[in-house]
Amino acid sequence: QNHASEQCDSLADELPVSSASTLVTEMMILAGEAIGKWALRETGTPSEEESSKENNIFLPYRSQPKPDYRSRAREKKIMMDLLEYNVGDGYCHAWYSRRFLSPVKVTSYAKPHSGLGLGCYVQWTSPIRRFQDLQAHAAIKRYLRRQKVIELCANDLPVPPAVTSDDLGCSLLAKNGEGPRKLDLNEVDSDIDYDDRTKLLGPSRFVMRSSQKYWMLEYIRRLHDSDPGLSLEALVLGCVNPAKRQYAIYIYELGLEWRYSSPVSIQAGNKFKVRVGTVIPQNGQLAFVRIHA
Repeated sequence: QNHASEQCDSLADELPVSSASTLVTEMMILAGEAIGKWALRETGTPSEEESSKENNIFLPYRSQPKPDYRSRAREKKIMMDLLEYNVGDGYCHAWYSRRFLSPVKVTSYAKPHSGLGLGCYVQWTSPIRRFQDLQAHAAIKRYLRRQKVIELCANDLPVPPAVTSDDLGCSLLAKNGEGPRKLDLNEVDSDIDYDDRTKLLGPSRFVMRSSQKYWMLEYIRRLHDSDPGLSLEALVLGCVNPAKRQYAIYIYELGLEWRYSSPVSIQAGNKFKVRVGTVIPQNGQLAFVRIHA
């Protein structure tokens, strides 16, 4: 008997992600909440109101409004039934609930993030791959430097000559042209625009998703070429188009959500084996064929 089958009857019994990956994800979210709360505490700005503090810090707070179910009672009931009866081990509920989610907004003041369940959240843990995160790092460092300079000026201590306006995000002025210097805090971090380059996000995401889709299909093509009879386990997430009997399915082994046209009606939570029927990576085409026992 196959050793893998002794461990679990289905790949559905395995965790979809590793514990290490989950830990990293949770720590990144925690860091985003922590820096947001720190900034609010430092500036005393709980909402859209202007801060009363002389030195301010502006961060790109990400927020998401709560789903509005008022005109969608029937859909909400379906979603809650999927959750209550644990249809598809939770996958079906997660898939169905996405239709209620609103786009994330980025503002300079804190608002709740419904999807994360947080009162405030700043995305700043990936400055190498996200320009906005790099901007947030610059704003935080500048704020801390300004705080130190303000302390030095308050105690009539000299500011190190190596410190420049770019380091502080504001002008560093000298009193009467000489003597102790002071900060011009009227326009802090005016050169940081969190909306900068966001117009490129749409095209870049399209390229990224197209690339991911191509290489996923190419991987499947190679699997199919090496084993034309390869069977994969599919979970029906829900119906996309009842008239055409088109469904969303999840392939456990591939971590892939895809469309499946069924000759007969099937229900959310149904599981069955499929094989690859057609796969053409260049055209983005992939079709699965159900294997009948």
